[in-house]
Amino acid sequence: MRRIVPIILTFLLLIPFASAQEVAFETEGECQEFNVTVTATNFTPGIYDVKVDVHDNGQRVGEIYDPVEGWQSTMYYVNGALQVEERNNETHGNATVEIFAETRDNVTMLARIRQNQRTWDSEEREITQDCPEPEPIPEDLFFLTIMVALLLILVGVTVYKKA
Repeated sequence: MRRIVPIILTFLLLIPFASAQEVAFETEGECQEFNVTVTATNFTPGIYDVKVDVHDNGQRVGEIYDPVEGWQSTMYYVNGALQVEERNNETHGNATVEIFAETRDNVTMLARIRQNQRTWDSEEREITQDCPEPEPIPEDLFFLTIMVALLLILVGVTVYKKA
């Protein structure tokens, strides 16, 4: 028993010095279009898949750009986007992905990385979008558009009846 106590104490003293794995992200952009840099610290060196999920009131409202697949739902990962390397006895990696929010409202973002069916998440954060107010359509242009649409419908019906 006396031999076990020093081992346990040594283990307990070393726990605070163990480095915790961390996934974090930073956003750059103001309205709907964002570059999101995902950072992984203290992970095993290797290649990881990356996704940034975008939600508004519990609904997924984002798209992520994959250089191979193109634009797709933020439900999907960008495969092999992040490489973690060891430098100065610390492991670190980051990847920047393009995100499009399909709403002008504030959104919630969460970064996630994956390797071999294991996933790690960042903290979820609310992103405030600073979108300019859309300019209203002038009344005269609105009525002109309606008149042209009605004229096209009338011409289409007339042509259809003659045929």
